[in-house]
Amino acid sequence: MKSLVLFDDVKCREYSPDTPLMDLPSANKSIFVDGPTRHFSTVGLDPVRVGNLPQSHITLDDTTATFAIYPQTLDVLDDSDVYLNGKKIEAGQHAIAVGDSIWAGTTNIVVHSNYISCIGGNYTTTLNISTHTPEMYDEFPIYKRSPRIIKREPTEQI
Repeated sequence: MKSLVLFDDVKCREYSPDTPLMDLPSANKSIFVDGPTRHFSTVGLDPVRVGNLPQSHITLDDTTATFAIYPQTLDVLDDSDVYLNGKKIEAGQHAIAVGDSIWAGTTNIVVHSNYISCIGGNYTTTLNISTHTPEMYDEFPIYKRSPRIIKREPTEQI
């Protein structure tokens, strides 16, 4: 994934690296993300701990952010820069759902049902690589339904 991410005091936004500089808004911090997306299994883990603590499942090298990812809740433990779906959030509990994006430092974590996706290079993890990640088929999102077969009794007499 290649993207340019701009952070300010309220939100973060992702842009294509090809976006002209004059079209970009001003920001406090900007990062260029160029790395593979890695998927890690979260089966049997409740919560997934992220931060700089010894018991963290994911250790972030470039931030002091500490939080826990539960199946439907994100519990932020400090007031460092954590962004949920592009909006900066404060310490406390926040509702999350499948597909939500969490930015902390230069790492993006996307929540899925039995795994998480991590993008960025400034983290280490003790999680296992996920063996099951859904892949989109070639013609996604085009859906073609087979025609209906309507069975009727003949009305003509023989």
